[in-house]
Amino acid sequence: MDFNYHILPFLVPKNLEQVLIDVGSLEGIQASALISDDGAMIECDSGFNGFDTRNICAIIAMLMRSATHSSKEMDKGEVEYLLIEGKHGGIILARPVSKMILAAFTEGNAPIEPTIQEIKNACDRIKHMN
Repeated sequence: MDFNYHILPFLVPKNLEQVLIDVGSLEGIQASALISDDGAMIECDSGFNGFDTRNICAIIAMLMRSATHSSKEMDKGEVEYLLIEGKHGGIILARPVSKMILAAFTEGNAPIEPTIQEIKNACDRIKHMN
């Protein structure tokens, strides 16, 4: 799997790349990425080739900020993940650490519950990196 770095590659730990490789190997995953809260691409896999990553990242950051704000305003606690289901696939967003979003884009045949659990596991792995 090829990776596209949108920040200086030597600043991205190799083990973050491995997390994206693992997420990308899940059944029904089309693409995965790590995105900053301000909408900057940290790292993405080759599934993003051909997409307007600048717009996608900005929208993802806005969606996560809006969900987080709404959840706090309504006393619902921290957002564990955000799921957007479409007719031909979906998007799962989760926050592994402050200021970072893990995004997984699914195909229509992706098993949602196991995929969400694996995204949560990937977030835990990122949380525990030094």
